[in-house]
Amino acid sequence: MSSSPAHAGASSPEPPSFEAMKARQKRQQGWLRDRIRPIKPRVYISVGLGFTGGLCLILQAWLLATILHGAVIEGRAITDFAREIMLVIAAVLIRAAMLGLAERVGMANAVALKTGLRRELIARITAAGPDFIASTGSGPIITAAYDQIEALDNYIARYLPQRMLAGLIPLAIVIAVWPVNWIAALILLATGPLIVMMMALVGLGAAAASRKQMVALERLGGYFVDRLRGLDTLRLFGQAEAEMARVRMMADNFRGRTMSVLRLAFLSSAVLEFFSSIAIAILAVNIGLALLGLVNVGPLANISLFAALFILILAPDFYLPLRQLGQYYHDRATALAAAESLMDIEQRAGDFIVSTGVAAETTQTNTDSAITFNAVSLNYDGDRAALEEVSLSVAAGETIALIGPSGSGKSSLLKLLLGFVTPGSGSITINDRVLGHDLPIEDFRRQCAWVGQKTHLFRGTIAENIALARPGADRAAIEAAAGSAGVTHFTRHLPDGLDTALGEQGHGVSGGEAQRIAIARAFLADRPILLLDEPTAHLDRETTESVLEGLRKLIPGRTVIAATHTPALLALADRTIALDHGRINEAADAKLLLDEALP
Repeated sequence: MSSSPAHAGASSPEPPSFEAMKARQKRQQGWLRDRIRPIKPRVYISVGLGFTGGLCLILQAWLLATILHGAVIEGRAITDFAREIMLVIAAVLIRAAMLGLAERVGMANAVALKTGLRRELIARITAAGPDFIASTGSGPIITAAYDQIEALDNYIARYLPQRMLAGLIPLAIVIAVWPVNWIAALILLATGPLIVMMMALVGLGAAAASRKQMVALERLGGYFVDRLRGLDTLRLFGQAEAEMARVRMMADNFRGRTMSVLRLAFLSSAVLEFFSSIAIAILAVNIGLALLGLVNVGPLANISLFAALFILILAPDFYLPLRQLGQYYHDRATALAAAESLMDIEQRAGDFIVSTGVAAETTQTNTDSAITFNAVSLNYDGDRAALEEVSLSVAAGETIALIGPSGSGKSSLLKLLLGFVTPGSGSITINDRVLGHDLPIEDFRRQCAWVGQKTHLFRGTIAENIALARPGADRAAIEAAAGSAGVTHFTRHLPDGLDTALGEQGHGVSGGEAQRIAIARAFLADRPILLLDEPTAHLDRETTESVLEGLRKLIPGRTVIAATHTPALLALADRTIALDHGRINEAADAKLLLDEALP
C-alpha cells in the first residue's frame, strides 16, 4: 500500500498549450471514431428518426399558421379546418413517436458500444496477464472498465445523433422559411453560428475539467481499493481512522472537481439560452414592427400574418437543436476525457502483450510436454536480474523440484514458462517449438494446470469454483476431482456439501481447504503439465500433509515443475534443481540452499 493519497493535494502541472490540447483531442476523437464505426449505421437510424420528427415540426407550424391566419384574417369558422386540425394532431403524435424511437435506438447503441469496449478491454487485460494487473493496479483497471466506459453513454446515445441533427433540422427550417420570407431566413442563418461559436469556447474549458475529473476518479478508485484490501493491516497498526480521513479528503477533492465540471455545464447552457433568446427577440421585434407598418424593408414590408406566425413558431425550434447540442456538449468533453484514460490502459496492456510475447490468437493445440530453457535471462525494471543464463531440460513425464531462498528466481522461471514475462535473452522450447513464436502462449497454457501459494476463490459454490478448470464439466467429474483432491473430506461436514456458497476471496474455507480446491481444479483440468508454486507455503504441518496427499495422486503421469521449500514435496521429485541469485547451482549446493530457505 502507498502511504499517501496518490498526490490528492499535489499542485497541478503547467497547462498544455493550445496546439497540444488540439493534438490530444484529435487522438481522442480518432480513438472514439474507430470504436463507433461498427455501430455507425445504427447511429444514422437514430438521426433519421430525429430528423423525421423535425420535419413533422415544420408541417405542424405550417398547419397552425394556416389555421390561425384563416380564422383571424379571413374570418373562417374553426370547423372549416377539421382536416388541418387532424393533421396537426397526427404530426404531434408522429413527432413524439419518432423522438421516442430515436431515444431508444440511441440507448441501444450506447449499450452495444459499452459491451463491446468492456469485452475488448477485458480481453487485452487477460492477454497481458497478472503482472500487468499488478503493475497497473486494480483500481485504475476497475475504474476504466466501469466508470470510464460508462461515461461514454450519453456521448453515444445523445451527443452523436444531436451533432448531426443540429445541422440538419435548422437547415430544413431555413429552407422552409426562405420562400416565405428570405430576410427572416437570413437572420436565422446569421445568428445560428453564434451559438456554435460559444459552444466551442466553453467546450475547451469543459474538456480540461473533465480530464482532471477522470484522473481524480482513477486515483480515488485505486486508493480506496488498496486501503480496503489492507483494512486488517490498517486496524492492527491503528491507522484505520487516519486512512479514513485521507479517503475523505480525496473524496472531497473529487467532489470539488465534479462541481467544477457541472458549473461549466450549467454556464454553457445559460450562455446558449441567452444568445438564442436574443436571436429570437431580434426576429420577433422585426416581424412585430413589420406587422405594425413601422418597417418597410424588402419582404418585411408586406409580411402576412401567416408568414409571421409560421416564422415565429419555427424560430425557437431553429435554435432548439443547437441548445440541446450545447447541453450534450458536456457529455462530449466527458467522453474525450474517458477516451484518454481508456487509450492509456489499452496502450499499456498492448505494450505489455508485445513485450512479453503473449499471443493474441491461437492455433492448434499442442500436447507435447518436454520443456527446455535455453540460456534464459530475465531482468525486472530494466536492470534487476531475476534469472541469468538459465539452461534446463525437463523430459516429458518428469518431476523436478526448484529450491532456493526467496528471490532466487523460482517463481520467475514459472512466470516465463506461462508467458507472463518475456526473457531478455534466450528462449524456451516445447519439443523444439519456440514458445511465443512457433507455439502460441495460449496453446501452451491449455496444456498446463497450476497450483500456487494462494488460491483465488470466487464468490459462488465450491463446485462452481472447481468447475472453473473445465467449464461444462458434469457433476460426476466435479465430484470425482473433489474426492481425489480431498475436498470431500471437509465438505461432507458442511450442510450443502459441494454446493456450499463461498464469499469473496474464498471467505468460508481455510487456507488448506482452498489449496485442496486448487488441486481439485488441476484434477478436473487433467492436463499433461503441472506447475506448482509453493503450494504448501504458510500451511501448518497437518494441513500440509493433507495437501500433499492430493498432490501424490495428481503428479504421476504428468510433467511437473514445482517451486517448493517443503522436504516432503521434494521426495516426490525425480530431480532437484537449486537456484541461487538467478543461477542454477550444482546439485551439491541443494541441501545447503534448502536449509537456508526453510524457517
